[in-house]
Amino acid sequence: MLGGSWDDPDLRVDFAATRATTREGAAALAELGALLDQVASTSELLPGDLVVIDNHVTVHGRTAFTPRYDGRDRWLQRTFALTALRRSRGRRPDDGYVLIE
Repeated sequence: MLGGSWDDPDLRVDFAATRATTREGAAALAELGALLDQVASTSELLPGDLVVIDNHVTVHGRTAFTPRYDGRDRWLQRTFALTALRRSRGRRPDDGYVLIE
């Protein structure tokens, strides 16, 4: 979950996809979730709004909702920007500009 520099670590966490294998691990995940809840803020986006998030230092998510399937449900477009394009070369066919996931 933590990486990079000790002075300025990067954080990566996915509570939906992370499962603890010990009681201590479960307690640590629960404590992290509680601490993040304490400092969380909510933003309501309107059509046309743009949010840029640095995934190395920001934990983010979306609130639950019930879709209406009427064409007015929320829609998010995800885009990635890289500062070091060479690091993703192995995941881009023919060294192109499209990352294949």
